[in-house]
Amino acid sequence: MLQKRVPANDRIEADVRLELAMDIAGLGTFALDLSTETLSFSERAAEIYGRDATTPWGEWVAGVHAEDLSDIESLRSRLVSDTGLSDCRTSFRYVRRDGAERYVVKRCRVERDRSGAAIRVIGVIADETDRRAQELRSSWLLAQLQHRVKNVMAMVRSLARRTLENSSDLEGYFSHFDGRLNALARVQSALARRVDEGIEVEELVREELLQYAVEDEQLNVAGPMVRLHGPAAEYIALALHELAVNAVKFGALSGQSGMVDVEWELRGGHGSRQLRLCWSERGVPLVATNPGHMGFGRQLIEQGLPYQLGAQATFKLEPGGVRCELEVSLEGGGG
Repeated sequence: MLQKRVPANDRIEADVRLELAMDIAGLGTFALDLSTETLSFSERAAEIYGRDATTPWGEWVAGVHAEDLSDIESLRSRLVSDTGLSDCRTSFRYVRRDGAERYVVKRCRVERDRSGAAIRVIGVIADETDRRAQELRSSWLLAQLQHRVKNVMAMVRSLARRTLENSSDLEGYFSHFDGRLNALARVQSALARRVDEGIEVEELVREELLQYAVEDEQLNVAGPMVRLHGPAAEYIALALHELAVNAVKFGALSGQSGMVDVEWELRGGHGSRQLRLCWSERGVPLVATNPGHMGFGRQLIEQGLPYQLGAQATFKLEPGGVRCELEVSLEGGGG
């Protein structure tokens, strides 16, 4: 019986196509000779593991992450001893000689002689480190989103209740509540755009105040770059909103002669950083005659920020206008 023979050049072309496909897919190949305990790697596989093209099993297995080592050794033992097991798929962490940790997915097949004894294990590997990192990041982002939504809903309920308690009529309630929701929405939008970076104090200040004041004419802003995250950004944004609205109605931004100075500084070193922010108004001589007009805002600053952020807060109605000082820790997720 005649067998169809494949021309040598066709086989070479097929091998080239296979190698090209493997390269495009980022896959590496390997072979373990069980008689010599030696691994042979393709160029891509050697790159993934950070090993030579030919590496003794003992040297290679030393790089398997300690928590995955027993699984790898158990799998090899089963491949060799279980004649009914021909192939497998597994994943593990591998620590290269340069210290880089890779997440590897491996698919392999065992070759046996006529007696059924295992003589060689061959297979392909893929470096899934980037995909794995993206999955972990996506999971982290989802957890952060769920946590943030929960916190925001709690804040909205609190704002609704406290605004109602401090409102004399529905029109005033809706006006104040809408303004506070908008302030919260602005900071949430900024935080969502910069999940890892947070939002700068300067951006919070300008976002809130440039709606009402022209910089250099009625507004002076000064301070270093300081980034805020989560509740610290949310509550400071609400405090700035309350101060700004009060200034527009009764304070420095209610006329042409007033001025608002917002200055901040960073205190302490690594592990003990503190943000000190000072709001001061000038040119409002009559403000001290009306100390009760800032009910909710003053409660938020003097009670809410210390309770929610552990902040130190002072609020004074001085002859020249409102003066408010905040000191907030930037450790533990605040900044």
